[in-house]
Amino acid sequence: MRFNLLLLSHRSLSRWSIGRKYFHSRNPIYKQKKKDVHPKEPAITRFAPSPTGLLHLGSLRTALYNYLLARNTGGKFILRLEDTDRKRYHEQAESNIVDTLEWCGIHWDRPMFKQSLRTTEGLYAKYVDTLLKKRVAYKCFCSKERLVSLRHEGYDRHCERLTEEECNKLEHEQKRPYTVRLKMDKGAIYVNDLLHGKVLIVERKERRGFDDPVLLKSDGYPTYHLANVIDDHLMGITHVVRGEEWLSSTPKHLALYEAFGWTPPKYIHIPLLTNLSNDKKLSKRHGDSSVLGLKNAGILPEALVNFVALLGWSPPRDFSQKTHECFTLDQLVEIFNLNHLTKGNVKVDNKKLKFFNKHFLQKKIHSKEINSLIKTLIPECKTKFDPKIISEKLIREILIKCGSSLNSITEFTSTFEYFFQRPIYLEEYGSFINANNRENIIKLVAYVREQLNSKKDIHQILENVITDRHERQDLNKQTVYKSIRYALTGLGSGVKLPVIVDILGLKSTQQRLQDFEYYLQNKLKL
Repeated sequence: MRFNLLLLSHRSLSRWSIGRKYFHSRNPIYKQKKKDVHPKEPAITRFAPSPTGLLHLGSLRTALYNYLLARNTGGKFILRLEDTDRKRYHEQAESNIVDTLEWCGIHWDRPMFKQSLRTTEGLYAKYVDTLLKKRVAYKCFCSKERLVSLRHEGYDRHCERLTEEECNKLEHEQKRPYTVRLKMDKGAIYVNDLLHGKVLIVERKERRGFDDPVLLKSDGYPTYHLANVIDDHLMGITHVVRGEEWLSSTPKHLALYEAFGWTPPKYIHIPLLTNLSNDKKLSKRHGDSSVLGLKNAGILPEALVNFVALLGWSPPRDFSQKTHECFTLDQLVEIFNLNHLTKGNVKVDNKKLKFFNKHFLQKKIHSKEINSLIKTLIPECKTKFDPKIISEKLIREILIKCGSSLNSITEFTSTFEYFFQRPIYLEEYGSFINANNRENIIKLVAYVREQLNSKKDIHQILENVITDRHERQDLNKQTVYKSIRYALTGLGSGVKLPVIVDILGLKSTQQRLQDFEYYLQNKLKL
């Protein structure tokens, strides 16, 4: 048996390092069947974000996994806002969390809990008094300056030695502010994690002091560690799915459970999300990682949920192959299983998100949900184009006949603007026109315009041009099709020509061909 030591950063671990047990491939234990960790009884889970900023991909994944675990097992999913950090609290962040979960279809079992309200009701203070009476916690009156001077060495438990009389004097007579600390005496703690197994977390040796975490702040608000443990216990949380960065905090939580005499929930610490380019942690401050930013970019909630579900979890292979990994939220609930979680850091590849978005967009276009897409597009189209030509019928026709080229609904107005306004002939798309073929292209366009009066299909007309050398005017097939497309759209590629003519209509098509003739004739004179 071999032991490898995985050291995390100084910032993330404070004074702890983490070691994991790894088995040599020759060891018979290594070849044993993987333990089934998926619960057989209803799981009670929670999503407990701090409303200090916009909800990002990592937090959405945490919410989703907790939701899927609860729904898959027939349990409960609780939303709890851990808003005790009043200095960083933002009301907009709170509404963003709620709106984002609703938008993604991640519905919690009401009511929603707020730790700030539970604080004013005196809930956490009551449990702090219990710890003080048990003498597993103590009041700390040390000044900020003194604590800063001990930051690198660790706290020396100066206040733990104070008598009850001395504490009363400092608190009531001198009105000195204080915090409440938990006594942490263990230098090494094993954490049983359902994903990583038995994890050894060791206190950093270079610090001589103690890591006695603050439970109650001087403003009367509980710290994350205290409120988290109390609420999880009172709410009957059975499983906690959270990011791997919280693994180093778990010893504090286990110590609190032990101090209260409570049974802790089962922990599942999921791997970090990293950038595809540099393998660094996906930052909350990066605009692209916020769910709101993705929503504004036209990402559909179904696509985002599908994408996020696969960031650290793999569905059964046979099921995955049949669906190309495209799952609805209901399907994810049905197949979600903790045994399929992955351990390594996850690289976020937005190409896959675009693939899922296109898949679900096409499903919407070819279903009753196209009506909601149209309602979204009408105001935008009326703002960008002449409102007189904007109609639900036209937008519907474009979506049904041309929507397969869209990756996002936000691409609609830029991709299909030529359906709403006459094209602008840019040199970059018309580079195939030169002094040698311009006259022939003019004759081609005039011929096609005349032939359209016979109500022939545009594709048939162009094929006739290509097979008839006289009408073709020595233009190759590529130039023939490019010329007509450029005349009608101002682009070099895109929707098939018969579809373009069908949507534009005969009159508009002929007018654009005539305008293009005029454009080429004037350009020729120049």
